[in-house]
Amino acid sequence: MNPIAPLHTLDVRRFEGSAILKRLAAASRQLAELEGVAAPIPHFLPRRSPDES
Repeated sequence: MNPIAPLHTLDVRRFEGSAILKRLAAASRQLAELEGVAAPIPHFLPRRSPDES
């Protein structure tokens, strides 16, 4: 498995252009939709007793 390259070593030209911007916009819309669907789901965490750490 290849390690992830540091951001400063990546070629900026790979992230310019309309294709990447379209994918970014689509991902943003999908994230907003997911947040809207997940919002009514209750967030319950099991309570821990004081002696559990």
